[in-house]
Amino acid sequence: MFLAAIMVVSVVAMSAAFAGAAAAGNYGDESEVNDGTTILEDEDRLFQGETGLIVDDHDGNEFEDDDTVELEDEDGDWVRDLNVDEASEDLADEFSEIDPEDEYIEVDTDTLDGSSYNVTSSDADDLDVEFDISTHDLDAEFDDETVGDAGGSALTDLEIDSERSDITTAVSADGLDYEDLWNIFTEEEDLEDYEDRDIDIDEDVVYVDDDEDEIVLENRDDFAANFTDIDTGEYEFTANVTDTTAEDNATIEVEEGEEGEFAFTDVDEVETGDVANITLDAEDVDEGVVVVGDEDDNYEAAISLENVDTDELTLTYNTHLAGNGDDSGDGAWDIAEEDEDDAEIEWVEVDDSALDDNPLPANNWDLTVGDEPEYDRTDNLTLENDFDRDTLPVDEFSGFDDVSTSTAPVDAVDDLDDYEEYATESDEIAEEDQLFVTVEDLGANGAYDVLEGAVDVNITQEAGGAVGDDLEFSSEDELDLNAITDSDNYDGDLILEVEDLDDLENSSTSEDFDFDADHEVNISIEDSNYFDEDDDEDYDEEIDLSFDERTLEWDDIDELPADEDAEASGVANFAPHSEVDTEADSDEGGFVDRSDATVDENGEFTTTFDLADEEEGVEFDLFAYDAEGDADDAELEDLVLGEADDSDEEGISVDADYDANIDVDEETDIDAIVSNYEDDELELTLELDFDGEVADEEITVDGDDELTETLTTADGEDLGEGDHDFTITAENDDFSDEYDGTVTVAEEDDGDDSDDGVDDGEADDDGEADDDGDDDTPGFGVAVAVVALLGAAMLALRQQN
Repeated sequence: MFLAAIMVVSVVAMSAAFAGAAAAGNYGDESEVNDGTTILEDEDRLFQGETGLIVDDHDGNEFEDDDTVELEDEDGDWVRDLNVDEASEDLADEFSEIDPEDEYIEVDTDTLDGSSYNVTSSDADDLDVEFDISTHDLDAEFDDETVGDAGGSALTDLEIDSERSDITTAVSADGLDYEDLWNIFTEEEDLEDYEDRDIDIDEDVVYVDDDEDEIVLENRDDFAANFTDIDTGEYEFTANVTDTTAEDNATIEVEEGEEGEFAFTDVDEVETGDVANITLDAEDVDEGVVVVGDEDDNYEAAISLENVDTDELTLTYNTHLAGNGDDSGDGAWDIAEEDEDDAEIEWVEVDDSALDDNPLPANNWDLTVGDEPEYDRTDNLTLENDFDRDTLPVDEFSGFDDVSTSTAPVDAVDDLDDYEEYATESDEIAEEDQLFVTVEDLGANGAYDVLEGAVDVNITQEAGGAVGDDLEFSSEDELDLNAITDSDNYDGDLILEVEDLDDLENSSTSEDFDFDADHEVNISIEDSNYFDEDDDEDYDEEIDLSFDERTLEWDDIDELPADEDAEASGVANFAPHSEVDTEADSDEGGFVDRSDATVDENGEFTTTFDLADEEEGVEFDLFAYDAEGDADDAELEDLVLGEADDSDEEGISVDADYDANIDVDEETDIDAIVSNYEDDELELTLELDFDGEVADEEITVDGDDELTETLTTADGEDLGEGDHDFTITAENDDFSDEYDGTVTVAEEDDGDDSDDGVDDGEADDDGEADDDGDDDTPGFGVAVAVVALLGAAMLALRQQN
């Protein structure tokens, strides 16, 4: 009983304490701190360190104050006796399940390991509570081993992590009091303002205990820590979860730091409407103010930065929002996305009254960075200390470059990623395919939301005959435009989809959009901030675009071979990447083989059928179906299944093309011809051994294709008279072939008309010379041949007479 008495902790005391110690101070809302006391019911789970309360006449439990209550482990072995106590009014106020003077049993779990336990009593038949104990870890670590006591070097993060969520963690450190901890982990200045106030002090800090010199952090997170003005030295921080036994330590060294100054390192030159990147050297700096403009220009926009924790910081300034923003931080100024975790915006203030909701006009605008902002009597902003100065060059908006159209298969594109994968530039649009209009190099990336709504598309459908009126279809009325780009991925090209043309009706006549008619398409952009309405070239563009009904047909063939990869092809006017379903069907041969194909950028498709096991000579039909739209089916009837292609070529072969015989004043290219008979592309090493000189290179040959590669140019003068042998080899780990050839260099022709009896032979398809250098009349000299021809002519003349 003595041991049990030691282990029982007063619940009243625990409800007013955390982390194993009573709190004397009261800064913040103590109820935000997890104290680990909870109602314990049958089959519940507690974390080691929590305290469970079993209540009489609750959850089927009944017991009295003089009952002997035991805690047993999962094997039924006795662990310790538990007390039955009477609830106070304070405890009843804390838990709705308890009334004053109710009996309850308190189960302390500090020393219980991660297994199952049971609370029971031989005196109470209706007391049987089984529960599990779980443990969890706590990891506490600073991002930096060393920090400074001033400037940006004083900033780091304390990472607190655990498998368990929704924790509160008490943090303390030898040598630091509660006010030091308050200054390290919060941006607030006066802790005393929060005494006896039941509010959250900070989004991270929820409670401060001035007696124990510790603060309580909420949740598992990376907590910003600023060691400015903390004495130099090494500090060991202790972090413990307030309602369990989980605990860890983190050590950090504080050294003397330097207070740096911001300096401009790079400023974009932009056009009106663009977003400019302004990059600053931020080494050893933790706060500052950047200002665009000054009182002389009647425009000023300032951003105040704090908790800067990087050596280089990039800000963004939106010239469109210069006169259209606000002072809440959602306007012109922002921190670049890649640096948004390395600094915080304290405030943004803009004096834009002179802009009158217009974008920032062209000018070389002053840039200033410093600290300690002040305002004079006319509310002009000045900085007590100027660290650096520069200019932001803003040029006139130059307008867009061109307008193009593209198409994609039916319903293939929902976003920019889809567009980049499936869209193809085209001025021909098939019915049901998607149509996109791109305003190229529009720029003004800060004005995306304005420009998206400023683009109009107008399609004029010309009357089909001498009588009738043209029909107008406009995005101001019937046409729906949907932007594929958005403000996050817009890079200057504005991409809009013209939706549902196949369901389009004229709003006045209810006539349908006719894909067989002739059309004129006009694009206009109507925002006076960026486009001068008196200058048509700047805001208006007429484009060539034709619309057609969907068509699909086979190429005209009479037969296909009885092969496993018999190919048939056709044409379609669908968008590239569209799918075509195909079928080979033979009643006579009793077979049906189905395949699919994809339309390429030339409007062609090729499909493959497996006909290897079918009977040669039977007739069959080919069918092609529009897999995504409603084009008429294509049919090719009464084809004959021909003989199978018995070609068994495989691997690779090497051939050559060159002049086998040259004079000393001539030269010839030696071209290697490498054939790949495999279905897949092959990577090969191609080697030339010429007169003992060896050179090689790596080549890639597509499947079922050949590649011609010029290896060298043989110069007769360099080689000299005689025969010069060479070998071409192509190989990889699986295949190898070679070709042997000879280049013969003859003495230079001296221009004499007499025949020397030697021809200049060229390599045939095998690279061999076409002849051996003798006359074209084998067995006879040239003179004998001439005499024979003259004799034959004279004989013919005598017979004629």
